[in-house]
Amino acid sequence: MNKIYLLLSLILLVSCQENKSNARANEEPKALQEKSINLGRLKGENDLVDDLYQELVDKSPELKALETELNQFTPTDTLNLYFNYDQKSSDYYRSAKNHADLITDSIMKQKILKLIADSEEKYTSKKTALKALVKTSIKNKKYL
Repeated sequence: MNKIYLLLSLILLVSCQENKSNARANEEPKALQEKSINLGRLKGENDLVDDLYQELVDKSPELKALETELNQFTPTDTLNLYFNYDQKSSDYYRSAKNHADLITDSIMKQKILKLIADSEEKYTSKKTALKALVKTSIKNKKYL
């Protein structure tokens, strides 16, 4: 019988303690705390999602750092780097073919040209996925 009383009192004691993580989870965001109806929001002037996100950014140093990084990001520079690299690769294969054409031994020339063609084909197949990403990036540039 004493064990039952002891068990019940222990359960009562544990259940009466305030749960601090629950209090933080119940904290309502400022954007949702407005008591009256904001007519501007109904007209589309304020965006509740943007307000909630901005509140999270203000509270989180990680999100602040990400926002700063995104503001400094220039997709044009990245695309220019890609286009320069791709142009250099094209120049390389063209130059390699020109040099291979100067080889006088016909069997050696065929083998070298085959190696160059195989390498160029591998490069082309690898850059196909990159081209799709570049097209998507250019298409969605206004969102970046």
